[in-house]
Amino acid sequence: MSTADTSYIVEGLLRDKTLLEGEELLTPELTLYEVANTLWKHERLLQDIPSGLEYLNILMSLVELGGIIIVRFDKKLAAASYQLAVKHGITVYDSAPIAIALSTGLTLKTFDKQQKRVFEAESNKKRGN
Repeated sequence: MSTADTSYIVEGLLRDKTLLEGEELLTPELTLYEVANTLWKHERLLQDIPSGLEYLNILMSLVELGGIIIVRFDKKLAAASYQLAVKHGITVYDSAPIAIALSTGLTLKTFDKQQKRVFEAESNKKRGN
């Protein structure tokens, strides 16, 4: 099990389906909206996919089958995400998957360099490095 952000899930849907196979992925519920919006962007603006709805259906099937586990944005996650966002100058959207990974001790799967940097910095701090 790992934590995944929007960039990782979109990459798995559009380019490398093996990223979404064989492992449960935790992600904040807002990821569903971000992925749907990214699919819309690829269909409508970039016009590099014929139908984002097909990919959205795959995403929702993964959620229904438990391959992607949605973490509710509750009081604890909101506070942790907000604190990380303020500390590192990133958005709360970007800090939420980091907060989940840190609180669960799981690896963060991302293609976002800034999120990876923040996760590594906070992980090292937690380990005392």
